[in-house]
Amino acid sequence: MPPHAKPLLAAAVLACSLIVPVTHAVKPQQWQHTAEADFEPGVAEGVVITNLGDIKLARQVESLADLPEATSVVHDAVRLGQTVYLAVGPEPRVMAWDGQALSEFAAMDEGQVFALGTSGDRLLVGVSGDTARVVTLDAQGGVAVSVDLPEGVRYVWDIATLPGAGGMVVATGPEGQVFHLTGDGPAVEAMYDAEQANVLSLALSPTADGFPLYAGTDTDGLVYRFSATDEPPYVVYDAAEPEVAAIVVGEDGHVYFGTADAEQARPGRLEEAAEGEAGRPATQPAPADNAGQAPPAPDDLPRVPPSPAPTDQAVDAAASASPASPAAPDEANAEDPDNSAEVDDTAEAAPAEPTPGQRDRLRELVRQRLLAARRSGTLQAPAGSGSTAGRSARPAPAAASTGDKSGNAVYRLDPNGFVAEVFRESVIVLDLALVDDQLFVATGTEGQVYRVDPAAGETTTLADLDAEYVTRLLADPGNNDAPLLLTTASPASLDALDANGTASTGTFTSAILDASQVSLWGKMHVTADLPPRAGVKVETRSGNVIDPETAPWSAWQTAAELDGGQDLNPLHPIEIGVVSPPARYFQYRLTLDTDSDRPDPPSPVVTRVSQTYITPNQPPRLASLTAAYPDTPTPQPGQPAPPPPTGMNVAWEATDPNADRLAYTLDYRPALVHNDPDAFVTVVEDHPQATYEWQTRQVPDGYYQLRLTASDAPDNPPDMALTATRLSDPVLVDNTPPSVEDVEVTTDGNDATITATVSDALSPIAAVAYAVDSADAYEALLPDDLIADSTSEAITVNVRGSAEKPRVVTIRVTDARGNTTYHAVPID
Repeated sequence: MPPHAKPLLAAAVLACSLIVPVTHAVKPQQWQHTAEADFEPGVAEGVVITNLGDIKLARQVESLADLPEATSVVHDAVRLGQTVYLAVGPEPRVMAWDGQALSEFAAMDEGQVFALGTSGDRLLVGVSGDTARVVTLDAQGGVAVSVDLPEGVRYVWDIATLPGAGGMVVATGPEGQVFHLTGDGPAVEAMYDAEQANVLSLALSPTADGFPLYAGTDTDGLVYRFSATDEPPYVVYDAAEPEVAAIVVGEDGHVYFGTADAEQARPGRLEEAAEGEAGRPATQPAPADNAGQAPPAPDDLPRVPPSPAPTDQAVDAAASASPASPAAPDEANAEDPDNSAEVDDTAEAAPAEPTPGQRDRLRELVRQRLLAARRSGTLQAPAGSGSTAGRSARPAPAAASTGDKSGNAVYRLDPNGFVAEVFRESVIVLDLALVDDQLFVATGTEGQVYRVDPAAGETTTLADLDAEYVTRLLADPGNNDAPLLLTTASPASLDALDANGTASTGTFTSAILDASQVSLWGKMHVTADLPPRAGVKVETRSGNVIDPETAPWSAWQTAAELDGGQDLNPLHPIEIGVVSPPARYFQYRLTLDTDSDRPDPPSPVVTRVSQTYITPNQPPRLASLTAAYPDTPTPQPGQPAPPPPTGMNVAWEATDPNADRLAYTLDYRPALVHNDPDAFVTVVEDHPQATYEWQTRQVPDGYYQLRLTASDAPDNPPDMALTATRLSDPVLVDNTPPSVEDVEVTTDGNDATITATVSDALSPIAAVAYAVDSADAYEALLPDDLIADSTSEAITVNVRGSAEKPRVVTIRVTDARGNTTYHAVPID
């Protein structure tokens, strides 16, 4: 035979074997994909899977501009007219994107730019550093106005511009101060001095006067509400997390705020994907009562008292203290390998005026802090960076907020003052945006954008970017149909996300499904909501190797093309025939598409996929068969012997590869005829449970072998049923008590000595006891060889008389099976 003939012959034999008819089990099996956890192992390209288990077309993310290579982070972004301005780092610059190209608009000579704002047609820049300031730039990027903030202020975290001539509000640190800047050459007025180290975020109500104004802090995770009056601010919520980094206020008066505790941000999901169907909330419109108004402040709740102004000594201490948060080793230490930028923070509370060298080091530390903060996701001032001189002592906070502190959350404050959690995940929340009642959440450290529909209780991962952080979401306030702009860090980028429409097409490929054996594919059922001019193509393939890359599967074959024009019921499954050949492994692919030429094209939604299959009938599997009597306690001296159990417990372990129901037949045969296959006698047949109590008093004493037969007949016709059989180890049936023989009695006065032999035909002797003239006062007795270990034992009973000679000695003998005999010996 030629060398190549054997493989060809083997292939021919295999091909013939594949066309041999296979007997399949009657009971079909089914894969059901209905929940997020069912779909999650698959591959989504251009589609998203929601927490409700829906597959939808994803939003398209488009890169708008390439930032300079030296730029690693975009801190903030604002829209002014048709131009978008970006605050970038680590070099403090402001970039401008005009819709076509990106260019440098302004460069700061020192510090960092964490915050941008707008005032009329001018750009506001918050510069953090040794001397924090707010700079107004003209149309050419030149400095029109520069306002220094009070000494001790180092960080400008956010800027909010009040409508009309109301000026601007600035959130700062590390003393947790809020300032109001008014006038053309702005005058700086202190609005509030919080106990917290930093005020991180601001949000204005979309009302005519911009109030109420909301502010979020670090340290305690508080949300303050400022009114248009001169009253001190009111704390509307104390979050479980220490940092409130993002706030947005809706037109209906709902306030959303997100937390950014870096310690709670971990790779992966906070919780496993939702399993099983749990229904979904019925979408209802939000109540319009009190829309846009501030929630009432109950009179019986204490308002936050204004803090006294810092003393001169406190300001000096804050100016010289080092905000030395350790920088990331790959960037900060690379620029300062000797760590020479460290400043001793153990100085006295009122040091001398900082030297120029100290100020230079401070500027470098501020820059390093930003890099570390943006990487870790925390904007909290380092311990010791803020002075507490001149402040009242703050008591330990009460547990105002309870609940799970894992991950970070987005909370919703309604117009009546009630707070509800609408989002929680193992991320840090860096920014929020509202578009058409949909909440968009920008997060780190895995660069994801989520969409939350509070009314529907639905959370969707819209984008999973290559960048580690999505730092800013920028909506077009005059055009909700415009793309949502995204800025990122590590690496830095400017992207656009279509917040309302969808990508024109996307695919979901299921995980490889294993039927465990070559199987025949039945009907597939797909439940989908298909708007007009949207559709879903269903394809399947099959194979007999786990990895299609190692050996070919069948080609992808179209099972159905579903069209929204077919007027399909979104709650009724669509039955689809599968043409892929029988095999062990199966996979399906869904291609969702919609008409991208129409405005705001709706996405088709797939909510459920099920696939029926039938595997060849396989015999049951018996893993074990055991038989034993229940344990019988040994008779104790002075107590009557318990009766032995009458039933033997027979138990087994059985499974069926097809998940068929099983019926069991139990037989026995004596050990003397163990070679005779016809000697079995049936104990029970068609027994449904995996245990049985065999009443052994119905059979003679002796050793037996049990045979168990498991059949899948309950779920298969007689000509297709299969069985499995297992034999037990030998089991002993012994219902006969021991005997007492060869009894001899000798006397000496009132003393007597009795010798005898106790024996059992099958079981070892377990215990011997005797009683004198009483049936209740038994005393234990050892055999003459001092150990009870055989079926025959010699015993000696020595009875010492006293005033009277004993009349009767009763000997009690128990075998290992628990059978007991009593033998009375008269004393002459």
